[in-house]
Amino acid sequence: SLFWCPPRWHQPRAHTVPLSGGSFVPVLASFPPGSIEVTSAIVVIHGASREGEGYFGGMVDKVRQQKKDQHTMVVAPVAPDKPCSAGNWSRGADGVPDDAQAPHWTSLRRWMYGGGADSKEHH
Repeated sequence: SLFWCPPRWHQPRAHTVPLSGGSFVPVLASFPPGSIEVTSAIVVIHGASREGEGYFGGMVDKVRQQKKDQHTMVVAPVAPDKPCSAGNWSRGADGVPDDAQAPHWTSLRRWMYGGGADSKEHH
């Protein structure tokens, strides 16, 4: 896996989407939510390697090359394979409590086929 918590290359673009039960989905976003008038959005889904940063960075570069980056939001949710807290992921940037944990799947097969996360509170 190439999942890093915190992100290695895109720390300023790390955000959290709160889930019920006090957990969150880690996402990378080209702009902070609500900071620009978005006219289009691209959601980037990573592959089995869970290397969301590379997929995200590549798409942000393509959008910039086409000069559409002023009003296009690129968002990449990531599926961790190890524990990741909101404090480590986004460093408190989104108001999600630092101790909130993202669901994670240590089994690639279980994640790929829609199985529940490792932690019981995320099933």
